[in-house]
Amino acid sequence: GALTVVVMLAGAVGVRFFDRGVEGAPIQSFGSALWWSAAMVTTINNELYAVSTEARVLAILMRVFAVSVFGYITASIATYFIGTAQAEPKEGNDIAALRAEIAALRQELAAARREGGAADPNLQSDSPGGSNVSNPVG
Repeated sequence: GALTVVVMLAGAVGVRFFDRGVEGAPIQSFGSALWWSAAMVTTINNELYAVSTEARVLAILMRVFAVSVFGYITASIATYFIGTAQAEPKEGNDIAALRAEIAALRQELAAARREGGAADPNLQSDSPGGSNVSNPVG
């Protein structure tokens, strides 16, 4: 965002200042310096390069900044997707919840039988400890 624009403008001013009097320097105008700075911030190489030691140090600092920004963006995207995946319910938890609900229903059915029997013959249990609900249709 704004910090990247400031770094890019400062880099352009800096490389123009440091390479201004150097013979054979390819960056001879502020436009060229701005183009070089934009290439450095976006980690794209181009035909322009810094010549003086100070400008080269500036280039290294700008490249480190650019890689850090891209790393931050990548980490933010990964965190978003990991957070989304963790927010979704896990299938194992659903199965455990269903098993608990089945156990509770079996207890309710057993309590209903003890209190007076089931009025519906389809709810009679054929197996000890389980409830076999037969199909009333067929």
